[in-house]
Amino acid sequence: MDSWPHRTSATNHVPKRRKAKSQVSSEISGYPVVEHGAITAANVHRKANSLEWTFLSNEDSERRLHVIRDPVKIFPATKRIPARTNTNVPQTAEQATQFLRLHYPDADFPHDIVRNHIAEDLDAHHKQKAFDPYAGNSLATFVVRANTRQSESYVAFPMGETGCQLNVSPVLTSEETGMLFKPTTKPTWESPIPILQLISGTFGLLAKTEIHTVLAARTYSSTSFLGMSADPEESGSPIVSELSFVSNSQTGGRPSVDVILSDAAPSRAILVTITAHCMTSCSKLVAFPHIIPCFPSNDVLSFDLRMPNSSQTIHRCPSTHAFTDLAYSSSTGFITVCSTSEILWLDERYDKRPIFSVKHGRRYDQHLQISNVMFKDSPLTFLTSRRDGLIAVYDVSQGEDNLLHLHTPPYTLPSVSNLGSVRSGYTWLQNPDEEHRTCFMQLTDRGSLHRMDLEFSTSTVEDIARGTDGGYEWSDMVWQIEKDVENQHEDTGPTGERGYEETDLNDAYCVLFCEDEASDDTPTAAYDLLETMPFFWQKQEEPIEHVLTTFDIAFRSGTDPRDPSRADFFTGTPLDSVRGHRALKQGRIPLDVVKKRSALHWDMGSVHKRFVPDTQGGSTDVHNTLLQYDLIVDDNRPAASYRRETEAKDQLALDLSLSSNVFSSRAIKSTTTDSVEDDIDTMSTAAGSMSLDANEPPQVKFGFLDPIPVEDAEKNYDKVESSSGKNRVLSQPLGVRLLLSEWTIGEDPQAYHYVDPYDVNAPPPRSLARTKEQPRKRTPPPVASQPSRIQKPPAIAVKATPTAPPAIVSTQPSRPAPVPSVPSLLQRQQSLPRVHQTGSQPTQTGWSSGSQSQSQMPVMSTQVLPGPHGGRPQPAKKKPPKKRVGGF
Repeated sequence: MDSWPHRTSATNHVPKRRKAKSQVSSEISGYPVVEHGAITAANVHRKANSLEWTFLSNEDSERRLHVIRDPVKIFPATKRIPARTNTNVPQTAEQATQFLRLHYPDADFPHDIVRNHIAEDLDAHHKQKAFDPYAGNSLATFVVRANTRQSESYVAFPMGETGCQLNVSPVLTSEETGMLFKPTTKPTWESPIPILQLISGTFGLLAKTEIHTVLAARTYSSTSFLGMSADPEESGSPIVSELSFVSNSQTGGRPSVDVILSDAAPSRAILVTITAHCMTSCSKLVAFPHIIPCFPSNDVLSFDLRMPNSSQTIHRCPSTHAFTDLAYSSSTGFITVCSTSEILWLDERYDKRPIFSVKHGRRYDQHLQISNVMFKDSPLTFLTSRRDGLIAVYDVSQGEDNLLHLHTPPYTLPSVSNLGSVRSGYTWLQNPDEEHRTCFMQLTDRGSLHRMDLEFSTSTVEDIARGTDGGYEWSDMVWQIEKDVENQHEDTGPTGERGYEETDLNDAYCVLFCEDEASDDTPTAAYDLLETMPFFWQKQEEPIEHVLTTFDIAFRSGTDPRDPSRADFFTGTPLDSVRGHRALKQGRIPLDVVKKRSALHWDMGSVHKRFVPDTQGGSTDVHNTLLQYDLIVDDNRPAASYRRETEAKDQLALDLSLSSNVFSSRAIKSTTTDSVEDDIDTMSTAAGSMSLDANEPPQVKFGFLDPIPVEDAEKNYDKVESSSGKNRVLSQPLGVRLLLSEWTIGEDPQAYHYVDPYDVNAPPPRSLARTKEQPRKRTPPPVASQPSRIQKPPAIAVKATPTAPPAIVSTQPSRPAPVPSVPSLLQRQQSLPRVHQTGSQPTQTGWSSGSQSQSQMPVMSTQVLPGPHGGRPQPAKKKPPKKRVGGF
């Protein structure tokens, strides 16, 4: 064919030193290039009876591809969203080392070796992400002939979570629906490892005229050749039979990167294996009669199958670029080669120099792929990539002057799949009856198949008839796959729920395991504390409202804290040392002196024994009991481990000892009223008993707790002041007073017996009978020593005298009351109104549980005890400043 005019460089250069014929480098002459904004070649040719100029690029805008059916998904995704990890090399190496040491404790894996291997793996992963030489086109179409007149089209692609299952689905063709895709869910063939490339070929077997269809499935370790034949019973899927199997061991141990089924070589397949110099550019090949062109690196070579070891360089690109793909069109006889910078068209008859070239202007991408599709008499070239969804169309064909022209400026088609997904395969499927239409199919990395129908014409978009249906038909099983994949979460693997957080635990490590050297700075602090503890109560200028433990006394006997609080047990004391532990074992902690000088003391050892049985006995017994928790004695244990274990036992025994005693700076106050108040209460009670109104139990008085009434919005309290004007009684509800009226000071709570007041036939309470039989051993003072009392009716006094308010402890003896005749319990219950018997214990007046023995019980006195803290503690006063005594 004719060629465009071009400028050739000087080729008659004679070298200074004569070289062999094979070593002389021949320069390839220039070729026409179409580039946006550049001056291109022009030519003059005769048209009719005149001459006219023609150019490389024309502006024929009516000659275009039109979309007649929008992109649609015709098969759902079968893989979950892949996990995305953002960990770097040090983090990954640390996790890998921890895993190896956890599951293989006997083996020693140095951290440096693990980190180097992970760094190499991540580097190879990044390089493979930029360019994967093993990735191929995993979507293929083929035709299976049932007889000489009927044939069926099929689409083959991998499916499943790992891509190891081969799906072969039919494409039905009719005048009403056009090409209808009916996918199946049952795999036709399965591979042990993921499928990387699928390619189909149709040729006749040796010594036979029958045409067979062969599908080659390439994986990382092998290549399988599958024979496809029509199934006479079922038209949904073909019959698959494995014809041949080629493993890597048969190719010299090198994995294959490309495979081709040549129509020019019957019963022969060509495999391209990877070598050390092919890592930067994948080797691909394409077949036309007897000649196989391919590119191992930056050169395009041709091999003649009729001559062994015959290779010839067709074209060479600059070292900054690389070839990515090539295709051959048997109808035009052109070889289309794609590089990272341009697209070349070569003539098979003279392939030494490209006859046409177009700069595609894309970034450096080694995954660029080209394909030639024939629409009637007009071939179109499509440029696609695995990394993006951009589909560029190049309309390059011969014109009237017998030269190649770019009839329409390059344009793009709509994206078929979602943006951001990786395209693992594409193919073109045409209806033989409609040569001006084609169906473009694209496969994503998640296994979803997409389709877009195109039509090549010179009409406008409004005149194109668009398809109304989706072009596919799903069964219930396909819809179920779509639903299952949507409900699945991201495939994060076994460590999906883990999160990475980096925290500096150096301070915590030092607190737990580093030795505290503060105690060594003041070695006499523990001894000074032991000497100061007995005088703790005398040094307190203000009374302490709450109770204190032995630890609190030891903590406050040392250096005075700025803000004493109830949470001081988080702070250590000078006793938390070896000297303090020794003082506990030797019994030198002055607990007895602190007990004698405190107003109130309570031993909590019984409480500790109930919850922790190991705390029974003294400090020595506790220390011996804790020996059962010692670690196993081992020769490999360091001395620091034994020292740490002993210190922990001593510290635990010390903490238990310092928390076993409770002290208070004030004792329990007596709630017994004086004689005048007693006489007034007796007269009021006698008057109330003679009246018909119901009496209420008296207010509750507190012996140790001293709640202070606070005025609120509801005014639910009463302030009752005594004659001195200092004691205030908080008004309690009636139910509280009724419950507390049944309790008597000095009674054993374990001997309490409930009696239903509404049961007439109930036996008398055991507490009353026990009180009568076992009176108090305390002898009351003689009656003669008591002052004269106001005269009271004896009988009425017994029925109306209320019991004293409940108190915690009685410290003062009470005067004896007259002993009148007491009627029986049954008579009292029948004579009193039913409303008065609301307590759990029947009483003489219906409100109190008084009896002859109870009237002789000692009652607490209100006399103020001697001492600065005998009465109610006064509010804290500011310490008066010291005055200077004496002169200069």
